[in-house]
Amino acid sequence: MGNNIILTISIPTYNRAIYLERCLHSICNQLTSNIPVIIKVYDNDSTDNTYEVVKSFMDKYSQITYTKNEKNIGPDLNIGQCYYLSTTRYTWVFGDDDILLDRALLYITNILNSDIEYGLVFLNYYIFFDNFEIKKQNKSWEKYTYKVDSSSLVNIVGHKLGFI
Repeated sequence: MGNNIILTISIPTYNRAIYLERCLHSICNQLTSNIPVIIKVYDNDSTDNTYEVVKSFMDKYSQITYTKNEKNIGPDLNIGQCYYLSTTRYTWVFGDDDILLDRALLYITNILNSDIEYGLVFLNYYIFFDNFEIKKQNKSWEKYTYKVDSSSLVNIVGHKLGFI
């Protein structure tokens, strides 16, 4: 992969190892040598088995790194460091309880590798039952590409910007 890594998937977490394991599994199942991503887990000083879960993935996938905060810095700063410490062109802050749908990683990296410079990419999402049966698709976001200024963007997605 070398220096062509275009995307960091940053996952802030705190005491949610069971969800994080499922999240990492959904991402790692899609990793191949031609997908230019790294995965960084930012642990907000968890007291559960978060490290052991991440280590089991780090042992198999060189694209994964783990950082544990010396103390709990709160969710906002933990999420913020996902952006501040990123060194790639694009950063995707991914919730530790989220899962990546099949083929989504290849889809998004193909978009980001295009000649277009993106300031923000907003993806559609699904809400799932515990067994991953689709409960509800967000119908307000179909496959659209928006080219808007920042004020218009806030009007379009503003109420959803607080979610990761």
